[in-house]
Amino acid sequence: MVNGAKVCADKVITCAASRQLSLAMFRPDRHESLAPLRPPNLLFVVNNAAFLVSHRLPLAEAARAAGFVVQVATMVPVSERDINAAAVLRERGFPFHPVPLSRSGLNPLQEVRTISALFALYRKLKPRLARQ
Repeated sequence: MVNGAKVCADKVITCAASRQLSLAMFRPDRHESLAPLRPPNLLFVVNNAAFLVSHRLPLAEAARAAGFVVQVATMVPVSERDINAAAVLRERGFPFHPVPLSRSGLNPLQEVRTISALFALYRKLKPRLARQ
């Protein structure tokens, strides 16, 4: 078992080294013909905008400060609390994408609509990371 673990560790080290090499080969300063790299897209998918504002807003702002384009997908705000949270997100400069989400999740047809809406949003935005 020890030899198996060593072989596995060697493979991980080899993979990490080859990834570093492949990333270094495609640096824009070495290949002027490559288009400039776009900042990575991060999509927060939450069922309640107020939850994002109260619990994940510092994380979203830190990601934006680190160079990510941060966007938010959540259900259409209906309560006053959700409307205020959506306004806070817009004020802070986070693009807001309404998705037909349900808090209970008991209607199969509604869930199919939610999945297809999220699929379309993912195809449109092409996020590198998604926080669900």
